[in-house]
Amino acid sequence: MTPFLKALAILIATIIGVGIFGLPFVASRSGFILFSIYVLVILGVAIISHLMYAKVCLATPGKKRFPGYVKKYIGPKTAKFSMVAMCIGMYGAQLAYLIVGGQFFYNLLSTYLGGNILLYTFIYFVLASILIYTGIKGISIVEFFVVIIFAIIVITFVVKLTPLVDVNNLAVVNTKSLFLPYGIVLFALWGSSIIPEMEDLLGKKKKLLNRIIVIGLSWAALVYLAFSGSVVGFCGQNTTNDTFSCLTSGLGGGIVRIGYLLGAITCFSSFVLLGLTVKKSFHYDYKWPIHISWAAACIVPFLLYVAGLKNYINIIGMTGAVTIGIEGVLSFFLFKKVSEKLSKKVMPWHYIPLIVLIIGLFLEISNFFKK
Repeated sequence: MTPFLKALAILIATIIGVGIFGLPFVASRSGFILFSIYVLVILGVAIISHLMYAKVCLATPGKKRFPGYVKKYIGPKTAKFSMVAMCIGMYGAQLAYLIVGGQFFYNLLSTYLGGNILLYTFIYFVLASILIYTGIKGISIVEFFVVIIFAIIVITFVVKLTPLVDVNNLAVVNTKSLFLPYGIVLFALWGSSIIPEMEDLLGKKKKLLNRIIVIGLSWAALVYLAFSGSVVGFCGQNTTNDTFSCLTSGLGGGIVRIGYLLGAITCFSSFVLLGLTVKKSFHYDYKWPIHISWAAACIVPFLLYVAGLKNYINIIGMTGAVTIGIEGVLSFFLFKKVSEKLSKKVMPWHYIPLIVLIIGLFLEISNFFKK
């Protein structure tokens, strides 16, 4: 398998995780038209921000992750803050993958094997932890096949649902939920944490990194629009937060079980890739022993799950708007520092993510305190 395909596979697998299963629910509440506008605008923001962070990675020698770059270019105090923000964001995302992935795993197998959801989530967690321990080389090959399976299943769903779509369900616009899609769409279209891993996989072909970022993000956005549109077009206001429950009447139990398989696979792969990023950040940036870094990357999300944090829509909404917002803002200042070092000019469009993410950050915090 070529380095290009390996890097593209882990980017897509990182981006498309639990977010895809929350998007139809959000689209049904805000209206598909408004949701689509969010997807397209945030796609532009994500592409610019990811390309800026890629520039930082390519311009910096040695093995580092996000907090390491912040420490080098901005300062140690900001680096500590970025590490806290990164951990909260990563753990929040991993927790969401664990909640939804464990539920899908349970829905898929419990009818045949019995057992409770905690048991299936624990097995899911153990298998993911083993892959996080083995490292990126083994994972990248697995992710390639995961992406292929994912594409086949999504296409199957869209094809089956399209004849059943009621266009009136897609014409709804709910201004009361004007800001609802922001955090979840941002979460669903963000994968910058995996860029250093992509750089490692590309080896001497690092010039391909920018092209892969644009292709991967654009492909994810297209999938989100097609999948969410078909689900909302069929289910309308009956769309559930796990997506698949409302589809049984139209598609039957068999195809819905395929959906559970899709959910289990995508959440599992994203949990592994984010866990790997956290592990390497602790190891490379803070010089923790590799075994302790691995344990810290894996155990915390499971403990949060056991503690009872299980509302994944709220988790990914807050994670998207706040922690990803902070990461995106810091990425801009990293890019600015590297550009100054290389005597390159920061162009006006580079400020777009900064403005959007700061506005989104304050709006999300404001809405949180109003609840």
